[in-house]
Amino acid sequence: MEDKTDKQQQFIELRAKGNSFDNIAKKLKVSKGTLISWSKNFDLEIKNQTSVEMDSLRDKLALTKKHQLESYGEQLSNIREELSKRDLSDIKTEKLIEVEIKLLEAVNALHTEPEFSVEELWDTDRQLFNWKA
Repeated sequence: MEDKTDKQQQFIELRAKGNSFDNIAKKLKVSKGTLISWSKNFDLEIKNQTSVEMDSLRDKLALTKKHQLESYGEQLSNIREELSKRDLSDIKTEKLIEVEIKLLEAVNALHTEPEFSVEELWDTDRQLFNWKA
């Protein structure tokens, strides 16, 4: 395939940013038919550039999982700090019991039992009872 011209490179970038053929035709002063042909010829480049554009948008919007977790953590810390300052005496008994149950469920959900293989259990029994393998 021949080298891309500046207009073709601009087309790829504009198309990857979601611009319509009509819009690009006006900007680059190229016929819509030519743009459709370029679209077929540079399909892979457009897709790759679109991926780059989407990654850039995600970074700008801070939609990464790490950032979301950090943000949730900050919000949770702020809520906990505010709650620690408050008096709970104005909350109805039923609501306090409901919150207590939910908190206990959350604590229990965090608990995990260790898992041992059968060999590990046998090794532990052998050590306890001085058995030889």
